[in-house]
Amino acid sequence: MSEIRLAGTKKVLFRFPTLLEGEFIPYVEFDRANFDSQYGFLSPGTIATTLCEYFDDDFQRFIPRTLATTSRLIKLPFLIKKGCKKSIDKDGVIDIKLSIADPEVRIKGAQSINGVYESSIVVEVEIKKSKDIEFYIDFYAKDDDDDEYVKGELKDILCGRIMIKFDYTVTTDWETILPVIPKSKFIGWKHPGVRQNCFDYALEQLRQVGYWVKSERWNKKWDGTKELNDFIFQLYLEEDVAGMKKGVQKDQFEKGVEYLKKTLKAGIPVMVGVDDGAEVTNDDLTTEHFITLVGMGEDSTGKYLLFYDNATGDSDIGTSANNRLYCKPSVFLIEGNGDYRIDYIQNTSKKRYVVTQIRETK
Repeated sequence: MSEIRLAGTKKVLFRFPTLLEGEFIPYVEFDRANFDSQYGFLSPGTIATTLCEYFDDDFQRFIPRTLATTSRLIKLPFLIKKGCKKSIDKDGVIDIKLSIADPEVRIKGAQSINGVYESSIVVEVEIKKSKDIEFYIDFYAKDDDDDEYVKGELKDILCGRIMIKFDYTVTTDWETILPVIPKSKFIGWKHPGVRQNCFDYALEQLRQVGYWVKSERWNKKWDGTKELNDFIFQLYLEEDVAGMKKGVQKDQFEKGVEYLKKTLKAGIPVMVGVDDGAEVTNDDLTTEHFITLVGMGEDSTGKYLLFYDNATGDSDIGTSANNRLYCKPSVFLIEGNGDYRIDYIQNTSKKRYVVTQIRETK
């Protein structure tokens, strides 16, 4: 039974007539108002959780929220509320635990805190896994043993919960890579000695820094039929081609993006084809222009690939830091508008580029 003791001694001055009065019974609630949406998407849960009988009816049964995230590190705010009106012990210990035991998922910082009613806490969780995973963050309360006045009996009572759904995608690990080709080596429209064609300009852009594509041909066959070359990742099609159905090519998207990340990290540029809505097409019946990917980064819009565009002869525009194609794993697309000063983009029907194919570099 809960009791009040003489400060500095073990002498009992008073025993509470009921268990609850001298207990610390908090309810840990997710603080949605102070949640930073950069850490993921919050939604109502589907599975109810029932707390012990000591909680007031308002708290005893609830459905924990679910956070879907692709972030390696999440910071979540919570409020500590009074879970039982009869409780007069305002503070105690709250233990923070994960529902899984995995060395690649851990709580950063203290896993046991001194909690007080009507206060707030922030919990940080680090996730290192390279696959999807689900788990709960659970909160357990107990009275603090060093309280000189009030000593409770309840231990390890579940007092809060949130579900975490970590979704691993090809953009989960995304580095910032500055342009791997210096601006001084930009190859733009009407560059002397090169045939006036975006494909040839893109090839020359690679050659300027000692590279080329593994194959200049899209089609693997020479007999009039079509088969995708082994050194090309096809990401998007507007027509059925070579056994592939029109639309996004989900099986090629992840492989292609992983190739881009690995290659750019090694300091190697990559030539890609894009769809812009023009009428001129290549063997894939979709690609109308070729550009060169030179870097990576992240901004408020998302995670992007930086490109040099030979559609202009102006190096400031062709190498603009605004030439960004955003990687969108949820829809299996890489797309973007580029610098608004590129007249070629502005004069196309789509007014944006959609990456259609990735050509491996050698």
